[in-house]
Amino acid sequence: MHVYYEQKLKEIQSQIDGFLFIGQPILSKHYGNDFANRALQDMRENSAALINDLPYIGGDANRLTANLIRTTAALSLHQSMKKHGKTAEDTARICYEVLEYAYNNNFIPVEKMTNDSQLVARIIEQEKDFAHFLEKREYPENWVYEFVPGTGHDFDYGRDYKECGIIKLLKRHNAGDLATYMCLIDYPAFRAQCIGLRRTKTLAIDNLPCDYRFVLGSDETKLDPFSEATLTRWGKLPPI
Repeated sequence: MHVYYEQKLKEIQSQIDGFLFIGQPILSKHYGNDFANRALQDMRENSAALINDLPYIGGDANRLTANLIRTTAALSLHQSMKKHGKTAEDTARICYEVLEYAYNNNFIPVEKMTNDSQLVARIIEQEKDFAHFLEKREYPENWVYEFVPGTGHDFDYGRDYKECGIIKLLKRHNAGDLATYMCLIDYPAFRAQCIGLRRTKTLAIDNLPCDYRFVLGSDETKLDPFSEATLTRWGKLPPI
């Protein structure tokens, strides 16, 4: 285990415990109490090994480290769900509903964005700097994206992801089948931050750069076709 994760171990375990706490009633709702208890016990055991093997991508200097840690919960649950005969989509739906509940009930603190011009300008500068940091490719298991300037009317700024740390982590643990579903969790996350999100393609599904376009202070959502079909099937969107 990298020394960074050793220092953060209690915090990481607390996040896993939070997932287990919220996940228990959600799993029980879908599959019954006995299944939920078995699956979450296996998840707890799986997570310990995964945390021990987490790649270092810059620690606190890289805000995407938090995404990598959160993916550990999804991956450990997926390993457990597969053991008990469930699919990647089954895992993804549980993860989506856990995060949906967490954001709706303020378990995850977020900064609410507005379309204030000064805030937009500050965020854009941060995005440019962070894209430059990622493009150095200092850490092989990291993300890489290109900053896309806003149009001034359609969107405030964008990101074209060329590499994804989540996909790399999942494939490293033979869980590429889960990768196609992980982009779905972006929608409740950005909605909670009052950030409108448009995306038409993804690395995991289309093998093309994920084309994120953001509008601050908005609840607009434009889904890529796979996400729209999946979330509609789950009853998270109105019927098409």
